[in-house]
Amino acid sequence: MEYLLFLQNTEKDRLRERTKAGLKAAKARGRLGGRPKSLTPEKEKIAKDALKDPLCDIKELAKALNVSMSTIYRLNRIIKESNN
Repeated sequence: MEYLLFLQNTEKDRLRERTKAGLKAAKARGRLGGRPKSLTPEKEKIAKDALKDPLCDIKELAKALNVSMSTIYRLNRIIKESNN
């Protein structure tokens, strides 16, 4: 039984090492992990300009830019915080 636990722990360690090595190699090639941003710089500029209008409809803006409403609300909050 101890031998099986030893093998299991050894395999876990090897898996961690391989994962770290793969991430390091990808980073060296210029690849970064994570989900791509849905709000491109162009879309962000359009949204910022639209959010200046107090009558701007968040739902319509999000639909037009093909992003979620929470993305627009987050951008709006960031804009308001930076103005204060």
